[in-house]
Amino acid sequence: MRTVKRGATILLAEDDPNDAMLFILAWERVCPSTRVSVVCTGLQAVQYLKGEGRYADRTSYAFPEMVVLDLNLPIVNGFQVLQWVREQPWPKRLFVVVLTGSLSDNDSRFAYQMGADDYLVKPCGLEPLVETLARVRDVYFCRSKFSEAGIGDPVEPTLREVA
Repeated sequence: MRTVKRGATILLAEDDPNDAMLFILAWERVCPSTRVSVVCTGLQAVQYLKGEGRYADRTSYAFPEMVVLDLNLPIVNGFQVLQWVREQPWPKRLFVVVLTGSLSDNDSRFAYQMGADDYLVKPCGLEPLVETLARVRDVYFCRSKFSEAGIGDPVEPTLREVA
């Protein structure tokens, strides 16, 4: 089985607790050696990535290997988080997957234009989600294995504020 780096953290930005729990259950089946950290708003996602406030302790809140974003997040939406992530001067590109209920082709196109690595519509049920996340894992694995930049352990930069 292909795996994301052992002990890696995945940051899930999801405001629906049921969807977050389903994601965690499915991800544990796909990559049992990784940890999922969940935030409920786009603002919390940015704070987590900055290591700001309650997320300052990188022992407890490790910088993620991958970010999974819902688009319809409160305060700062998923598009705004994605834009902010892609504006940062990280030495290695952070892998970002949009996992949303939106079936809109415009949302998909816009997410890819903004730099999403993948755009997926949330499937219904645990088994379809496991299959979807296995594909995400495989895309991540191939990208990190064959990309010159890889994913690695990014050095935390000085980050700008969300506009």
